[in-house]
Amino acid sequence: MSHEPPVLEKFKESIRLARAGLDRFEKKGDPTDKEVLLRIYCEVSVFVEEMESRLGLTPDSDLD
Repeated sequence: MSHEPPVLEKFKESIRLARAGLDRFEKKGDPTDKEVLLRIYCEVSVFVEEMESRLGLTPDSDLD
């Protein structure tokens, strides 16, 4: 059980989910509407970078 504040845990979970989504997108992509997916990818990328920066994490940080 983590002793971190709930907000930090929520940020970490958001980053985990965003990283997983980015990984899936990078590996598979989706040929249906690349413009929409690219926009989502860019927005999520910015979110992940901002949250990692605020939390002092790196892309290789263990979030468990």
